[in-house]
Amino acid sequence: MHFTSFILVIGMLAMAGSGASLAQEIDLSASQSKALGIETAAVSLASDSPEARRFTGQVMIPPGGSSPVTSPFDAVLIEMRVVPGMTVTAGTPVARLYSPDYEASRTDLETRRLAAAHMGEIARRAEQLGAMGLRSRQEVDEARHDAASAELELATLRRSLSIVRAGSGSGEFELTALRDGQVMQILVAPGQSVARAEPLVIFGSDDDYWLELPVPEALAANLAIGAQVDLSASDQTGEIVAMDPGINPATRSVNIYVDLPQGPAWRVGQLADAVFSFGASGSALSVPARAIVRFGPDTAVFVERAGGVERVFVEIVSQDRSISIVSGDLQPEDRVVVSGLAALKNLVEAG
Repeated sequence: MHFTSFILVIGMLAMAGSGASLAQEIDLSASQSKALGIETAAVSLASDSPEARRFTGQVMIPPGGSSPVTSPFDAVLIEMRVVPGMTVTAGTPVARLYSPDYEASRTDLETRRLAAAHMGEIARRAEQLGAMGLRSRQEVDEARHDAASAELELATLRRSLSIVRAGSGSGEFELTALRDGQVMQILVAPGQSVARAEPLVIFGSDDDYWLELPVPEALAANLAIGAQVDLSASDQTGEIVAMDPGINPATRSVNIYVDLPQGPAWRVGQLADAVFSFGASGSALSVPARAIVRFGPDTAVFVERAGGVERVFVEIVSQDRSISIVSGDLQPEDRVVVSGLAALKNLVEAG
């Protein structure tokens, strides 16, 4: 359409519709709509639109699905024996370290073993003498208590050394994996100091992953734990296992957690799409994103009516490049204007 013709159409509409602009309605004939290049698209329930029901989340390790390997001593890392992504079994060496405390602990372990054996023998003799009336009940109880304490101290030290193997040099030792799993993360580099109980490696299951997705609150209200979710990355489905009871005040969204099926090679931090089924109760509506018009802080769409169009204010629930989920005075099967919006906006603002 030529620029002069466009100005003429705008002028005629302004004169014919200026009185109606306050009512948010613009009278348009078929020829005027054609001259303005107006095109429309249907409004639909968000639950009927796959694009409107698709959200992107991030793959994560579920609670309790990861475990660290820690050093029982202050030490220096000599070398790692694993890399991220390796699958290992319990007892596999994962790191080689050096610590003077390791040699001291080995000596202490033997000392405590001898002490526990000695205290155990004293307790047995005290019981025998007690049975003959040569030891008081209190003396027998004290001997038993000392023996039990020595065994407990020995067991504690043995437990702390249970994931340790002797290295090739003095003070060197190897840390081993406590469980079968996959190396998810390495936290320390060779040459760095490692504090006692500081994690060096994070292990996780190689087949147990969740997907964390933010879903607009208006749509999340129609979801429930146990519901099935279609996964765009595969032909399989996941299951909603948790829903955050709070709402993010900045995005007005609710975090949904989906248990992912085994099979696909999921990776922590991977982005994945999920398509939700919101059911018949979903009242949010889907419109093309290009139908949205801004009027200052407000948003609106122009709805096709008999003899023209009407401006209808809406609230955006969520939006991507192609689809906007909105709430407002709209009905499924209404048609909203998607082309020629600049001229309609000018008419409303001029009125």
